[in-house]
Order: sequence, then structure tokens, then C-alpha cells
Amino acid sequence: MGYLRSKFLLKTIFPFSLILTHSVYFKKLKNFILSVQCPLDTIFTVGTGSIFVKKNHSIILKTYLYECERPRLFVCLPFFCGVIGAAIYEHRAVVPQWSAAPPASLSMFQGKYGLNAGAFWMYIHPVTLFLLMAALALSWKTARKKNLLITAAGYLAILGITAIYFVPELMAITGTPFSETVDPSLIKRAQLWELLSLFRLAVLVGLAIYLFLGLTKVAAKESNSPTNTKVSVAQPQRVGV
Repeated sequence: MGYLRSKFLLKTIFPFSLILTHSVYFKKLKNFILSVQCPLDTIFTVGTGSIFVKKNHSIILKTYLYECERPRLFVCLPFFCGVIGAAIYEHRAVVPQWSAAPPASLSMFQGKYGLNAGAFWMYIHPVTLFLLMAALALSWKTARKKNLLITAAGYLAILGITAIYFVPELMAITGTPFSETVDPSLIKRAQLWELLSLFRLAVLVGLAIYLFLGLTKVAAKESNSPTNTKVSVAQPQRVGV
């Protein structure tokens, strides 16, 4: 009777406790298991983690509880969004100014105290890429792997294209000596650069959304682990001697 009661309560009560933090959730689950009457050596399977109740009533986590990794994985998201925010700022406040009528509009880049946006971009990209790779490594055996892998691959592709085209072209345009005249060929190059950069920004926004959707997934193992939060109780097989 105690076994059936513990099975029923675990199936009906504790799934609703998922709204709590994971540490509080498993602490409550541990206290509950220790308080109910259940057969010896019962195995409680909760989501992606298996909890054993041994004969001495000690509790051991058998499988990796990937949900505990989620706060660490989310660190990469603000950095990724920071890249997008900085790009939006540049396209709203900086790019329209220098691309309006080069070389007459390039005064902000000239002189000893000219604008040096590279001082920001040369640091934010490596940090963001490192955090993405770390999150991918931590999520390699979970359902988040696909989202993180595609995001990291897309981000690497964008960085490659940026290094091959966007940075050299930007340096070539903004490095043109200041003049009061307007060069139509420079205007066309600046407009093309801005258009392609906006497309690059749109891709980054799409990757950020895809990354967020991946980080919010329930991190079930790719192998035969369930992806839902059902709680079940099963008897382990005993090996005789």
C-alpha cells in the first residue's frame, strides 16, 4: 500500500514542482522519498535523472541532471545579444552618418581621436564564440545540441565573411583621406556594405532566437531517456549468486 501511495504521489504532485528551482525541487523530492513507505532498493526515475533509495535510505543521483547546467548555458545568450545590440546601434547612429557622402562624411574616423569601433568588436567576438562553444560542449548529449551547433556554425560563418569582406571593405572606405568633395563610387560601395551588413544583422537575430529556443528546451539525453517530466517508479533487477 505504501508503495502504491508513493508512486501515485510522485506522479501527481512533483511534476508541478518543476516551476521551482532545481536545487529546491530535488531537495523536496529527497525529503518526500525519505518520508514515505516504499520498498527497499526502489528506483525513482524523474525526468532525465534516476534517484536510488537504498536500504539505508541514502539517495544517490545515478544520471547526469542536465537541468542543473541550464543557468551556466544561458551565459552565452547575453553576449550574443550584446553583439546584436551593438550592431543595431551602429546601423542606427553611426553607419548612416559615414555612408551618407564619403569622403566628406568620413571626418569621424580621421585624426588622432577618430572613432575606433574595432576596440569593441575585437574582444566581444572571441568571448561570445568561446561561451557558445562551452555551452555546446556541455549540451552535446542533450536535445539542445542541434540549436547550439547550428548557432555556433552560423556565427562562425558570419565571422569568416566579416573577416573576408566586411572588415577590409570598411577599412578601405573609412580610410579614404577626408575631402570636402563627394565620390559617387564610394557612396555606392558604402550603400552596398550597409545593405549586406543589415542582412548579416538579420541572420544574427534569427540565430539568437534559435539559440534561445534551444536553451529553453528540456535537456533530455539523446539516448533512450524520456523528454517529458513524468515520474515513474520501477523495481531494479536483482542478480543472484
